[in-house]
Amino acid sequence: VPAGRALLLEASAIEQLLHSGQLAAGLDVIHRTLGRIGLRLPATAAAALPGLVVRRARVRLRSLDHAALPPAERSQGELARVDLFWSIATGMALVDHVRGADFQARHFLAGMGCGDPVRAARALMMEACYSATGGSRTARRTEAVLAAAARAAASTGDPHALAMVAHAESVVACCGGRWARTRPAC
Repeated sequence: VPAGRALLLEASAIEQLLHSGQLAAGLDVIHRTLGRIGLRLPATAAAALPGLVVRRARVRLRSLDHAALPPAERSQGELARVDLFWSIATGMALVDHVRGADFQARHFLAGMGCGDPVRAARALMMEACYSATGGSRTARRTEAVLAAAARAAASTGDPHALAMVAHAESVVACCGGRWARTRPAC
């Protein structure tokens, strides 16, 4: 199995294990997979905080625009890395918010720079969801990120990207207490 394909399969395994509640098995795959690419999962939420703070600052400074590259110019290894970060971020989001947020920041930065508009839309969608947890304090930025996600998804026409943006719209509305907008978006 080519290295990029193996990484994609492991990312899928991580996502499925964590989403199905098999935390120990999912963490084992995360540790093994990250180790192979020279990274590690911080041992605790407290250990993740310094890196999270730095990456969140980079996220805030990064433009919400992305440059699409022709498919032949996209690095398959980089795309697989983006997908791995996505799987860890979504899998950890509900079981360890801090380490999940750390990997969402990694996912956002890598997704916005990989040249793939579907992955950029996904990175923006997830960023809008994380931003929405700040409530009214982050509402303006959340709406800007959500609008950028919608533009990116619309530019692709990809049904999954469009559905992810609809999901983000429901999360954003829910976090903002706008219940009338939550249900239609769901």
